[in-house]
Amino acid sequence: MNTLELRNNLKQKLDTLSLHELEELWQFTEFLQYKNQNSFPEEGHLKEKKPATVIEKMGGDCQHFFEGQENLSDRDIRKQIIAEKIKMKYETKLS
Repeated sequence: MNTLELRNNLKQKLDTLSLHELEELWQFTEFLQYKNQNSFPEEGHLKEKKPATVIEKMGGDCQHFFEGQENLSDRDIRKQIIAEKIKMKYETKLS
């Protein structure tokens, strides 16, 4: 089969594909181009999702993590803060 025949056959096949199949074919051709050129495809062409970060898995905005009161790397300070939080929680349950 020569190049012209191959192109015509491909055009006929493309007309029969669904939108989903066309998107998959597009991704495959982008992969082939990337593989052959050994370069990164432009953003958005390969619709691969990046794995979610820990913060995203926890619901997004976690600014309260950065609003620490004291140096929590010191064990005595951590113990004191945890004890205070437990005490406050216990007192609110009794009220």
